[in-house]
Amino acid sequence: KNDEVVASGLVCIPVVPDGVSVPLLSFQNGTNTLHSEAPSLNYSSQFFTLLEMVSSFGYVIAIPDYLGFGASSTMFHPYLDKPSTVSSVTDMLRAIREMTSEKYLDMNLSKNTYLLGYSQGGWASMALKKEMETNLQDEFTLKGTVAGAGPYDQTMLLRSIMDIQEYPMPVYLAYLFHSMFKVGNIKIALTDIFNEPYQTRIPGLFNGQRDNEYINGQLSTKISELFVHGFRTNPDSIKYVSLFEESENNSIEPWNSTSPLLLMHGVEDTYVPQAQSENLYLKLMEQGTSEAMVKYQPIPGNHLSAALPFTLFALKWMLELQP
Repeated sequence: KNDEVVASGLVCIPVVPDGVSVPLLSFQNGTNTLHSEAPSLNYSSQFFTLLEMVSSFGYVIAIPDYLGFGASSTMFHPYLDKPSTVSSVTDMLRAIREMTSEKYLDMNLSKNTYLLGYSQGGWASMALKKEMETNLQDEFTLKGTVAGAGPYDQTMLLRSIMDIQEYPMPVYLAYLFHSMFKVGNIKIALTDIFNEPYQTRIPGLFNGQRDNEYINGQLSTKISELFVHGFRTNPDSIKYVSLFEESENNSIEPWNSTSPLLLMHGVEDTYVPQAQSENLYLKLMEQGTSEAMVKYQPIPGNHLSAALPFTLFALKWMLELQP
């Protein structure tokens, strides 16, 4: 909303000989509701430590906190909000360029950029990829992107959930709608979507002190209990037009992509259906993306268990791209 916000993140700097050119790798993390698990505070976690080790291969690695975490924890997290995600992450990458300049670290940071992310981070990486390829070519030379299990088409995801009786991660839905209302672009209230007691509970659940498991326990996995009858049975009502306009605006609109992309998705994923990646892959091809430029690879596991093979495949693929 045009207000200045101090954002933060974790940066990993490799030790390299003077003058050696190093690329930038930006990792976008998955859905998190805890302030204590922001990358800049939780840097000793096993996963972030792995990324820090990857930096030793000659990458400057950026791990943004996202707005609402770290230095900006006093504000809400605009979950799956494309404009704020793209602007805050690219601003961090610009700050890293300044940090590595002659005035500070005096490193030779090239424009070569890699993007990596899973779940929310997969969606964020694709949003960044499109922005870098279409509007930021002078700042970033995108060399490769790996995106896993992202909710790329939010409208498709919401409509698919209306067709099932139970959804195992209601925290994702509450987080998404809560964010939409806080951003302020939709013209309805929580009472138009959620039944009681959930419509009353939701605003207090996303305070940075509750994890996914706790929030799930405060909601219902049964769609008929969670959502009001009108939203479940008639989402195309004029009442919900602004909501689905917002979900469209925050979805990844396919385009003719011009840099290497590896899409991965767990074949047993019930949190974010595999159709999200399959659909994005096919639509990228329809927009003219070369078969040599994009690959779709199903991987074993569900949304949680597929994260490890995703990470190993992704890092191997990226290291092989490095000249």
